[in-house]
Amino acid sequence: VVIEFPDDAPGAMYEQAKTAYENSQKNYERAKALLEAGETAKANFDAAEAKYRVDKSNYETQKQLIFIEAPYDGVITEIKVNEKDNVQDKTALFSIAQLNKVTAKVWANEEEIKIIRKGMPAFIENEGKKHEGSVTEVAISADPKTQAFYVETEFVNSSMELKSGVTADIKIRVYENRNAIVIPRNIINHDGAGSFIFTNANGSASKQYIKTGYENDLNVEVIDGLETGQSLIIKGAATLTSGKKIKVVQ
Repeated sequence: VVIEFPDDAPGAMYEQAKTAYENSQKNYERAKALLEAGETAKANFDAAEAKYRVDKSNYETQKQLIFIEAPYDGVITEIKVNEKDNVQDKTALFSIAQLNKVTAKVWANEEEIKIIRKGMPAFIENEGKKHEGSVTEVAISADPKTQAFYVETEFVNSSMELKSGVTADIKIRVYENRNAIVIPRNIINHDGAGSFIFTNANGSASKQYIKTGYENDLNVEVIDGLETGQSLIIKGAATLTSGKKIKVVQ
């Protein structure tokens, strides 16, 4: 129960309904026992049962006018009215949240939404601690106002460390390859034959064409054309040619 009105409030007949219900419940139980013992007619029991059901329904209706129960277990996060306020029908009285699990809304652009799938792991960091969750919903159409796609993520919050109504950085893992070779995207050059990088081949620049995979703003996965342990030239590559001598700076 989150709100309780006075039981003598105008229009509420709570006490009368409660008394009638309690009396008819006793009569019903007594009639049931007599029927089972063969000491009363079935018609008498049916009448007692019918009155009991009517009085019970009326009592529950009146009870709802006095006691407002939360729809589920949770925490009240906002009280929208004050005592003695005049409110209209369907006015929201309070907000309640289940904080043992929290959901977070993420907006993705049209390129990002292509690779986001329901069930993908998601991560949120709060006060230096990382919490893992998952993607629970992915929109199939863009929001007309933001022109972005809605993605919902959910995180277990049994410790209640995550707070409701705050903003946070959320990362969604759309791809994982623990053996991937990843290089900075700013060292990759392009020509008519494809993408290439320069590596150190015994003190000389060696031009190597590569095939790339997943990428983000900073890094690119190399899926072919580069071996683990090769030394990359990361500065001055724009002016290099294959075979040109280089100076290695530690």
